Amino acid sequence: HRARFLPLMQDGLHLNRRGNMVMGLDVARAFGVSPAIPYASSAHDPEGRTFWDEAVEIQKLMDERSSGETLP
Repeated sequence: HRARFLPLMQDGLHLNRRGNMVMGLDVARAFGVSPAIPYASSAHDPEGRTFWDEAVEIQKLMDERSSGETLP
């Protein structure tokens, strides 16, 4: 899943904004917090739910991977 991993990285060691979103979802889940996703777009956040789509999708892929399922 190199094509999924590299866009999340700022460099070989640090996450970028997209990678931090994925990590934030995992940290929230570890503490039993459920972020309000999806949420509606607004004047202050015109992207609304689409802002989180990639992070949610990658978290699901990581969950599938950790459950032992083989990913395409």
